[in-house]
Amino acid sequence: MNYLIGKGVSAQKAFEIVSQLNLEDAVVPGFTIWTFYSNGQFGTWVTRGSAPVSPQEHQRRLARLLEDERDAANRTAEELRSQVKGLQAQATNASAEAGALMTMLGKAEAERKAALATQNTVKYSLGDKKQLQKMKVVDGRFKLLSLGQADVFSLNVAEKTSIFVSATDLGLKKIKKVTIVPEVFVPGTDYQLDQDGASATVRLVNLDKFKANQFVIVVE
Repeated sequence: MNYLIGKGVSAQKAFEIVSQLNLEDAVVPGFTIWTFYSNGQFGTWVTRGSAPVSPQEHQRRLARLLEDERDAANRTAEELRSQVKGLQAQATNASAEAGALMTMLGKAEAERKAALATQNTVKYSLGDKKQLQKMKVVDGRFKLLSLGQADVFSLNVAEKTSIFVSATDLGLKKIKKVTIVPEVFVPGTDYQLDQDGASATVRLVNLDKFKANQFVIVVE
């Protein structure tokens, strides 16, 4: 701008001329920068001057430096992409392994609960005496004949140890007597009985004994 203004070019015109130039900033101390202005034409170029390297060599060095930086950036990007893929694969494997582990744990827990429920389950039949005699489950002296036709119920004694008996559910007006067969079960020792006519509650006491033997609650 100063050179052109010194040549008599207006500041506005000098700005327009300079704005059209491809200004080169890749210079080093010692380069000689030449300018000329003639008949409205302005030009500038650079020579080596006292610099330790020529402008051409300096440009080549800058180009190689840019290429090296580009290649290094590409290698870094590729390494990062590989690391991301590796982490994604690890995350996928970890997720799959975690899912499989949770499935195994869930299955093991279900099996544990099933086994525990089986261990804590007692099986029994229930009915009024006449019905059970008709089905040949018991005889008139409360002897156990067969459980083949009897309805079988299950009770998890880990959750509940009492059985509720309703006279209405059995088609009876009231409950007069409740007997548990076979006779190996001793009232007051193996079980406790509470009744009020309309209903009765059998509370199991000797749980191991009831787990080992299917029993029948005979209601009169």
